[in-house]
Amino acid sequence: MGIRVLVATLCQPARQTAGRPKGYPPVGPGQFCREYLPAPEDYYTSHFGDAMRRSGKGWQVRCLFHDDRTPSATVYPDGGFHCHACGVHCRDVLDFHMRMTGLGFKQAAQALGAWGASQ
Repeated sequence: MGIRVLVATLCQPARQTAGRPKGYPPVGPGQFCREYLPAPEDYYTSHFGDAMRRSGKGWQVRCLFHDDRTPSATVYPDGGFHCHACGVHCRDVLDFHMRMTGLGFKQAAQALGAWGASQ
């Protein structure tokens, strides 16, 4: 099953769920919903702060995965991250969070609020 099919299956637009804004899909126990991941700019700003410099379609930052004295990494609007010096590449905010914290998929998704509460 492809990721798009999986996300579409898990994120069915339906009823309003308590605690979620109207129009957001419900997330049941043990379900991941990519739509609940934090906005990339907000998430990366919490890690890089004022050190994010607008550059083309994204932002230039100093890489947190190696001792970086000058900005060698790019954060993209879709949440991707790529360091041109050490080669670290993260597909999205979740992937970046997993690498930064060492957490597994489920634990990182829970930490970012994209995993439904367990019963």
